[in-house]
Amino acid sequence: MAADTLPEPLEGQATPDAKGRCPHKLQVSLNGACWAASPVNQEKCEEFSGYMYKGLCYVPIFPKWRRPSTATPTK
Repeated sequence: MAADTLPEPLEGQATPDAKGRCPHKLQVSLNGACWAASPVNQEKCEEFSGYMYKGLCYVPIFPKWRRPSTATPTK
């Protein structure tokens, strides 16, 4: 769905640091969250759970899930 603005940051979505930078240089900071921009059509964008904005598909970035440490196992 094409929109005038991107939605508010989604729960768990990566946010920019204090200088407004996202974790990866190919990510962009928009509307207080980090997004990946892709020049795909609206149909493909929906497949990626993205949002069309100004002719590009923006997909929300979520930090990698981190596996719990096994260095100190608990019982």
